[in-house]
Amino acid sequence: MRLPQFVIVLAALVLSHNVYAQFGLSTRIHRTFPDVTLGIKAGLNMQRTFGSTIFGGSYSQMPMAGIYADLTKRQWAFRVEILAKMARLDYLPYHADLKTSYLDIPLLVQYNIFDVVWLQAGPQYTRMISARNMSSGSNVRGLWFQSNDISLVAGAEVVVLPRLTASARYVHGLLNVNGVDFPYYGRWRNSGLQFALGYRFIH
Repeated sequence: MRLPQFVIVLAALVLSHNVYAQFGLSTRIHRTFPDVTLGIKAGLNMQRTFGSTIFGGSYSQMPMAGIYADLTKRQWAFRVEILAKMARLDYLPYHADLKTSYLDIPLLVQYNIFDVVWLQAGPQYTRMISARNMSSGSNVRGLWFQSNDISLVAGAEVVVLPRLTASARYVHGLLNVNGVDFPYYGRWRNSGLQFALGYRFIH
């Protein structure tokens, strides 16, 4: 860009800033529209699938990561996330070690308390991507499991630094994820704890 063009562009930016400041347009826009936040997060997914005929033991500990967006207006905010997570479990009838992967889409209402603490609650849709038998390598998602689940989510997020957050939440599955046809296998449900660190790159 040539020097005269650069001077013209710079003058236009300064003029527009003065106009916004003079008429208070930036303040009005800020008051009218919600603030938008975009971020990434990663952490630990502690999950178990339980039922009377299938799984036992403690929560598995596997990674999770994803992105999120917030719309914030004063003390209230709405958040949508897209999270990829993994879990590990034992399929007791066949003593099979399974490694599972999922895609979570939580839709959360948030409320701010104590300035840096946000309470979170809302529904979550989960799609099972795979359930791989580690001994045979086969994907048993459609054979042993239903692919879709709906959960309730509750937790909290703390703003540690202006762009850094830490969160913890509980996830309780509502649907029967048993994909086996035999009725005596009963109902299977998912539950989990999630701990994550987040980074807000647009705030």
